[in-house]
Amino acid sequence: MRKFWIVLLSLGLIMAFAMPAWSADAKFSGSYYVVGYHESNHSLKDDAARKTDASFKGETANFFAQRLRIQPEFKIKEGLTLVTRFDALEKKWGDQTWSPSASYDVTNRISTGVANVRTQENIEWERAYVDFTTGIGRFLVGYQNFMAWGTSFADTHITRPGIKYLLPIGDLTIVAAWEKVGEGSSTGTGTGQKNLFSEHDYNIYDLGVMGKFKGGEWGVLVLHAHNTLTDDAGMATGPAAAVG
Repeated sequence: MRKFWIVLLSLGLIMAFAMPAWSADAKFSGSYYVVGYHESNHSLKDDAARKTDASFKGETANFFAQRLRIQPEFKIKEGLTLVTRFDALEKKWGDQTWSPSASYDVTNRISTGVANVRTQENIEWERAYVDFTTGIGRFLVGYQNFMAWGTSFADTHITRPGIKYLLPIGDLTIVAAWEKVGEGSSTGTGTGQKNLFSEHDYNIYDLGVMGKFKGGEWGVLVLHAHNTLTDDAGMATGPAAAVG
């Protein structure tokens, strides 16, 4: 009987802590696309040359690909939001290269999983971070978008764990961030020297400023990379800069 009341009390506490989240305002956005490709003779060789070169005989490709992306955002209270994002069925139609048999891909989607299954073909939770505003600035903490800066031209969007800090000052905004690219010192095991050092990881530190002017915006971002994942003897560092 005592165990029953302990379990019941535990459930009550869980319910009590979960209740504020249930009252959150939820917003869903996303996208879905299907794209088709047709590729023929991309080497631009004539028929005679292609017939004598076995590597170019099958250079025609036709396939369809798709991706479903959903971004749920939960506004817990004013200034506090939980942002998530997942992709589903991001793949070529009928692709079965990961499958252990030659059957259609759908028939092999067993609930227990299969060897070498591609995560992105099922559901891949890509982002989860909190966005909260305080009296000293705005913070974004968790798996979020990094590397994108300035205009969308030639931008690269990479999801990484890290912390962003934004401080608005008039028309300016100070930006500081820490990106955790790789972590190799959490186990502390192995025979190599790099497995004995706590600096066996890869971090990127960002510092920048953004501003507005009539008809546009400007910004400068400087990145400092500190990579010791493959460095046994010492530390490897390197600066980089981006202007947007």
